[in-house]
Amino acid sequence: MKKMIGIFVCMLLISVPVLSVSSAEDKGAALEIEIFGGLHTGAKIRNIGDTDALFVFWNITAEGGLLKKINVSSSGMVGSLPPYDDSVELVITLPSDQIRGFGKLTIKVTADSLFTSEIEKEVDVFLLFFFMIILPK
Repeated sequence: MKKMIGIFVCMLLISVPVLSVSSAEDKGAALEIEIFGGLHTGAKIRNIGDTDALFVFWNITAEGGLLKKINVSSSGMVGSLPPYDDSVELVITLPSDQIRGFGKLTIKVTADSLFTSEIEKEVDVFLLFFFMIILPK
């Protein structure tokens, strides 16, 4: 009887780490950024993970221009962002009324949430009055 209890306890102790490893394979929340140009330049932030991303903080900046006089930023927070399913994404835009001019700009977007690390994406664009064209890398 004591041997049976000992074997049961040993099996239980061995199976606990295996169970915790398999549950650690869940992706949780994971953020992704896509920057777009045009008349309303901005970014799409998606949660490509398995669970809701909580307290998603974002920031978008545009700097540069012909005389380096453009320096515009916007930031905010959303309480939760569910996993992406072709219809759920956070769309943020730069305040287009403050961006007019000519020349090369750098658009930088950062995002993070409660249980994810901060991610960042940066692109160069060409500003033609109020229309932005994303430049290839």
